[in-house]
Order: sequence, then C-alpha cells, then structure tokens
Amino acid sequence: MNKISVKEDFSVFPTGREIAHSDSSGEEFRLKFLVPALRQPGRVTIDFERVLGAGSSFLEEAFGRLVFNEKLTFSKFEEKFQLLPTDSSYVEEIYQYVRDAEKEWKRLEKGHGL
Repeated sequence: MNKISVKEDFSVFPTGREIAHSDSSGEEFRLKFLVPALRQPGRVTIDFERVLGAGSSFLEEAFGRLVFNEKLTFSKFEEKFQLLPTDSSYVEEIYQYVRDAEKEWKRLEKGHGL
C-alpha cells in the first residue's frame, strides 16, 4: 500500500465522522486505510485528486484522530504520508487537524486534561 487514491479506493465524496453516520466516514477511512498504512514500512501517498468534496468532519476524524490515537508528531506524520495534490485546500486543512491533535494529546499527557 504505497498509494491511496481517495476517489478510487474509497469515495468521490467522503463525509461524516463515524461509521454509524456515513457510508464514507473518516472513521472508516482511518481504520481501513490509514492505520494499516501506518503499520507498514515506507512512505504512503494519499491522493485527493478528483475528490468532489471531503467534509471537515471526515478530515478531522480520519487524520486528526489518527494522530491523537497513535501519538504521532506532525513531523512523523509528514515523514509517513505524502498528501496530493500539494496545492489542494485539503492538504492545509489536514495539516491543521494534525497539528491540533498533536497539541491536544501532548496537553492531556502532561495532565492538564480530563
């Protein structure tokens, strides 16, 4: 699994946070594609080319929750995953969710959370 085409492998319009609420949810994408990719050696390209719309709840659940659950730093995320096309608005949005998730788990880890 060196490349994941969101459109071809998953959905042209991925949306929703949880499997219970959507047939193309961020939770499903994370569990089916991102977690297995994380466990395999090598860099993985995630291609959003020709995706007609990826909802913010999908992106946050798939990528932010991956980082939060797996305790990935932003730099480790960038080492593992290449996001395409690089000029896509999804890329910066995903990077923001990744940064936010990293900050949150570090804050909780220091005992300032729940």
